[in-house]
Amino acid sequence: MRTLGDPTTWNTGLSDEGAVEALRVEVECIDAAIPRTGRPRRIAIWCAQNVFIAPLRWVERFTGLGCEVVLKVPSARPEAGRAIAAAYGIECLEGHDLAPLQEVDALLAFGSDGAMQVLDAAFDGPKALFGHRVSFAVVEDISNETARALAMDAALHDGAGCRSPAAIFCLGDAERLAMRVAQALRELAISMPRGVFDPALGPEWRRRCGLGRVRGRCWSGHEWAVPYLPIAELSPAPLPRMLPVHPIASVEDLAVLRGLPLGACATDVEGLTGFHTLCAPGMLQRPVADGTWEGVDVVERLL
Repeated sequence: MRTLGDPTTWNTGLSDEGAVEALRVEVECIDAAIPRTGRPRRIAIWCAQNVFIAPLRWVERFTGLGCEVVLKVPSARPEAGRAIAAAYGIECLEGHDLAPLQEVDALLAFGSDGAMQVLDAAFDGPKALFGHRVSFAVVEDISNETARALAMDAALHDGAGCRSPAAIFCLGDAERLAMRVAQALRELAISMPRGVFDPALGPEWRRRCGLGRVRGRCWSGHEWAVPYLPIAELSPAPLPRMLPVHPIASVEDLAVLRGLPLGACATDVEGLTGFHTLCAPGMLQRPVADGTWEGVDVVERLL
């Protein structure tokens, strides 16, 4: 890995501790990866603004394969992308101009569904486009270890990524698990505080906490919350450091997820379907850097 510098200066939106931990976890995942081979090409990587480390594994992979990489960084928070581009000595583009896409052989892009539709229409070459996804956890085990693992899944990136769990579905004693997740988030708020909180999220935060108090229970602190609610009250959009817990009687109850753009699932339950990726609790934010993403072999598709 290249020397990347200090992520606390990159305007990631996370706390200093959160930015350092997010970068450390991603570097650990990349270092454990098995190299792949492919034909060198000029590749553009189009970055979203919500998870600052998202392009890092792909810059490392494609430059390692001899490709020329162009990094298109988000205008709202370009600092992390600039730092990654500088560390690898690659071209860094800002703004919304699509013209540079005519000068690359392949495109890897992350962002909103709308942005991916625009890029899909604008680029005819090999491409891997990843829009909005929502992830969850489905567990039977309610141990402190599982609670801490799920709390870290939610705390890394402050719920901003497509692999941040929107909720936990529990087949065991869900209320006890919720209490333990709350304690874990309480501890993380001390060791790794939440970053910048968008005031526009305040009304929805208060609504969900109030709903928990009326329809179930809710444990909360200054920067975290765990509403305990029936599955009928599912809200499939993550909020920063909020991790709802829903009791379920069987996996058939997960029919409520039908129609959602499902991403990954942290689980200890066998036989789950419908998700792109299954992993153990605590591994949602630690996907293997093997050249694939959401079931797509990105290296093979682009090279």
